[in-house]
Amino acid sequence: MLKLSLVEKKKGILQRVRSLREDIGTMTDIVLLKAYRDLTKLLSSEEEEEEEEDKEGSSIFPLRYEAGNINRAMLEANMGDLFNSEQINVTMRESFQWGKALIILLEAINEDKCLLGNTKSPFLEQVYKSDKTQMQFRVDAGDVCVTDIKETYVTDLENHSISRLSSLGSVFTAFSTDPLEPWGICQTIDGNLLITLRDTKSKEYELNSRSRRLVRHVTLTGDVIREYEYREDGQTRLFAWPGRVTQNGNKDICVINMMSDTYGELVIVSFSGSLKAIYYGQDPREEFNVTDVVCDSHFNILLCEAKNSKIHLLSPKGKFMRYLLTENQVNHPFAMSLKKTTLWIGGDKGFVKVFRYET
Repeated sequence: MLKLSLVEKKKGILQRVRSLREDIGTMTDIVLLKAYRDLTKLLSSEEEEEEEEDKEGSSIFPLRYEAGNINRAMLEANMGDLFNSEQINVTMRESFQWGKALIILLEAINEDKCLLGNTKSPFLEQVYKSDKTQMQFRVDAGDVCVTDIKETYVTDLENHSISRLSSLGSVFTAFSTDPLEPWGICQTIDGNLLITLRDTKSKEYELNSRSRRLVRHVTLTGDVIREYEYREDGQTRLFAWPGRVTQNGNKDICVINMMSDTYGELVIVSFSGSLKAIYYGQDPREEFNVTDVVCDSHFNILLCEAKNSKIHLLSPKGKFMRYLLTENQVNHPFAMSLKKTTLWIGGDKGFVKVFRYET
């Protein structure tokens, strides 16, 4: 059955290529784009088609262009949504300073307040943009996420657990991850959680047969739905030291994978568990000290590069598009959060900058 399916797919591809060769001299731009879309469909796997069809309100094959004259209305009518990376506009609205230490944790609650953690304070604090602290939570947090229903979950490093923060300032254990230490956390599209986990017995960044380095998909009470630890061969590990994690709107899982104290990479895994891409940064001569990741409503990926003071803008497939912000706008950015059109970035010396993010 599989062999027959592959034979039929091969016939379809060859027929499409022959048609392209015959019509190449008379083909209009619109016909060419339609042919491209049909050929891409044929080349895509069934798994990819299923995942793409699950996207609500998005074209199966969104088109992206960098420059040139184009009739946008006609193209969108024929092909669906178009996206130009240059249309993303980021403007700083305000900034404030919270303490004087490096901000390593930031999660926006709404457009006016956020949760902050730094390298000096034992507290996770709820702070307004006016730099007014509203509430303190005593917890050794590695990461934090605020769900769509305004519940707040943190990775509790000291107790090897996921804790929930109350509106009164209390910290409650939601479920244990022991013996594994949790680090990154985010809400999933289905309303559950993704957490990154690692063992504490093997050395940092060094893997052996007993090492555990993974992303776990869990319910809000800790029941395991799925784990992402190995590539498709079941032997090659996906992660050396998984840190921050987020799920993109196209269901892909984006993970900061640290290879050393000063160098990391972005690993993109499909929701079904296959490795889709690895982004190593732009300059091989520089250490890629990537620390945080968020995604926008167009499935673009934003990365914090702390050491070189850059925010990278990547396509949904993990391809570099441009530097969204550089050292002229941000100073050693370490943590960030995107809520609708508000981008929060925390960095060196306690500075938090709030940008308007428009696509």
